[in-house]
Amino acid sequence: MKKQGILFIFVLFFILVITSCSEESDNATEPNLEDSDTYQAMENYWGANQSVNSAMEARDEIVDAMEAILLPPEGKTERDSYEEIMSLLDDLDAQSEVVAGCFDELLELEDNITAYGGQGRNMFTDAAKAIVVGTYNAAKNTVVNTAKMARTTFRVFTGQQSIPDAFNDPDSGIPLISDWAANAQEHLAQTDQAIYNQIAIGDDHDGLIDIESIPGETNQEKANNYLNMSNDDPVKKYNRKNIHLWDRDNAIRIYNNVKKNAKAGLKHYTGTISSETQAEIMDEMMNEEQDPTPGTVKLQTIDISTQNNVEEPKTIIISKRNQPENQPKIVMLDEASEELEVNLPAGVYDIIVIAEDYVRSLSDAVEMAANDLVDKTLEMYKYNEFSIFIENMQVVTFAPVVNQPVEINATVISLLGGDLTFDWTVTGGEHESLSNQDNLLSFTPTQPGSYLVNLTVTDALGASKSSSIEVAVSDVNVMVSDFDLVGEQFHDDQANPGESVQIKFHVTNLSENPVTGDIFVEGSVGIDVPQNASYNVTLPGNGTAYHTATVNLPVDYSYNYAELTLDFDTSYEEKLDITISCPVILDVSFYAEIDPITSPVTDRIINVSGSVANPSLTSAVLVMDGDYDEMYEVNLNNGNFSKEIALSGSSEPEEHTLELTAQSGGWEETANTSFTAEIAPLGFRVTLSWDTNGTDVDLWTTDPNGEKCYYAHPATASGLVLDFDDTNGYGPENITSETPMAGDYLVQVHYYSDHNSEEAISTSCSVVIRLNEGTEDEEILNYYGYLIDTGDLWTVTTITLGVDGIYRANEVNERAFINPQILPQK
Repeated sequence: MKKQGILFIFVLFFILVITSCSEESDNATEPNLEDSDTYQAMENYWGANQSVNSAMEARDEIVDAMEAILLPPEGKTERDSYEEIMSLLDDLDAQSEVVAGCFDELLELEDNITAYGGQGRNMFTDAAKAIVVGTYNAAKNTVVNTAKMARTTFRVFTGQQSIPDAFNDPDSGIPLISDWAANAQEHLAQTDQAIYNQIAIGDDHDGLIDIESIPGETNQEKANNYLNMSNDDPVKKYNRKNIHLWDRDNAIRIYNNVKKNAKAGLKHYTGTISSETQAEIMDEMMNEEQDPTPGTVKLQTIDISTQNNVEEPKTIIISKRNQPENQPKIVMLDEASEELEVNLPAGVYDIIVIAEDYVRSLSDAVEMAANDLVDKTLEMYKYNEFSIFIENMQVVTFAPVVNQPVEINATVISLLGGDLTFDWTVTGGEHESLSNQDNLLSFTPTQPGSYLVNLTVTDALGASKSSSIEVAVSDVNVMVSDFDLVGEQFHDDQANPGESVQIKFHVTNLSENPVTGDIFVEGSVGIDVPQNASYNVTLPGNGTAYHTATVNLPVDYSYNYAELTLDFDTSYEEKLDITISCPVILDVSFYAEIDPITSPVTDRIINVSGSVANPSLTSAVLVMDGDYDEMYEVNLNNGNFSKEIALSGSSEPEEHTLELTAQSGGWEETANTSFTAEIAPLGFRVTLSWDTNGTDVDLWTTDPNGEKCYYAHPATASGLVLDFDDTNGYGPENITSETPMAGDYLVQVHYYSDHNSEEAISTSCSVVIRLNEGTEDEEILNYYGYLIDTGDLWTVTTITLGVDGIYRANEVNERAFINPQILPQK
């Protein structure tokens, strides 16, 4: 009885345990596809994309609303239009933040889609995600920044903020290197000319031009004096602010420039692409001085399962590579058709396609050239038809060789997430040491031939997906064992963007037997490697041969490495053609340097020199003391520059800083230096600067002896000295004297050349006269003038210096014309 009781209790306990386990199994939660972050990201992707499009449409409507205010159909703008536009610009700021938030949502979804493995260049590999994330971030940042640019443009174009103040404002959104300043200068010159014309005939346009507050006895005198007013003069600001109310051409220019800057970097279109839209896309994607001849890309989106066109709504995003971070070139095409033709200038583009019910896809590094016709098929998966995608299988080993490990990497996406089962098989030849770690496979072939590697991936729901790749294995073992940089344009022992370099490859045969083949070198996207006749070589057993190739890096190359591939074409037993591809990574460096300046500097004229590591760049920007009134464009010659700068004198030592900024594609680099100057103060200094690049304006000063100091006679017997003659824009030019003699000094400005024979290019000038510079007794006199065309002569003033140091300024402000052809030639 006792044993039976014990047995009964044991059996009962066993039954209870079994029952309990069965109940746990029955109640276990099956994996739910819709609970995974990846699935949710796929499902919500289209909605997030539509939020971006809706927010962009609302943003575009704000810009369009400005047109109705600045350019009303009846042709008469309301007097409070300035305040209305400023209010809309506030709305534009706010809506741009909304757009940025929508892009943040897309970025979050992108982050939730995780692939096993990251090799390859397709949908969600590391490279693909980096491109998509980079494009979204660039778009997000540019909508916020261009709203700031639009506000600054409106304020500057209406005369309420100066161009230097805009550059000095950290919230202006204006990039240092761009054509914005040139456009603003041209507009303001046209603005002042139009106001000048109306003042000269006495038309105040119902009080919109303040003529009464301008000094002068006659309307012509008032017109002349208006041009000489400072940009900060309240009367000048009032007249510039109101001109769009009576001058429709001015209003059109303001609106077009505000619109251009509000939409710079990211253009958004909905529906059919018209010829006007095509022209706008071309304009958006053009780089400065680029050939305007377009190529055409034909885009077709297809369902990868059915091979039919994707008819569902879709958005196509086209982004041009190698652009400055703060000046991207991106176009969004919403409601794009299944087949689409887009004209694009030469360049390299990434194309993202987003469609309802489909997995986001990417076609990267699409190369376009002038007159090219490129057919591009964009393949798409329906996310709710597949729970597993084998996106890519790649042979990691660059040249599979007998008795050497071969590695395969698979990039796999599971909508379910969680654990996956990876089943690898290898057929086609003898092999050993087969091992895998999830998406990574390694095996060692023991005979040459073609091997078929198959992968089947299974998720927790039992869904599976298979893919295969063929691997050619030979007994030829050739590699690039080393390489040397043996020729370059910019001599820094490095490869640089915009440079043509010569690379000497060490091609080594690791096999015992000699092998004969042809060598070719190729570059990755955008890198040109000119191909001469094929280089045939016999590599001795365990020996090395050498091959030199020229590698041309484009001027806008924006990566710190260049991918090169040396292909060795040979055959195995005259039956199997073999190409052994040997990858080579070439470091690429871009930087800017300013040569050291020894302190203390005692010469008034210093020569600033340095270099920019891109021999194809033509210019960079140099700023002194962080003041954009002291901004210089420096010309580059094979990456090197030399620029003379005049320093101010002072009774005390002064600290100065210099910053050089250079831009190469998506790279922007700066260099900084500082120095101490001990420059003796001058008794007399006249400084001329002007606001138009590419123009030649000259400063003339005639001393009491009647001897003129100017470009053709840079020093007078009395001690006047011209520091240098700036022939290409901005200045400054200085005429100085340490101890000026008593008497009359006539100061004039002459427009020597605008370098344009077809149309007049006007420019605004500033003349600053300093007496007893850098001392407690310093006196500063400011004059502002306006030159319309080549040959204009502006007589600024006559300064009379007394023997007792007392001066008298005699206002002259006369206009005349002197043909530069009768003057000494430069």
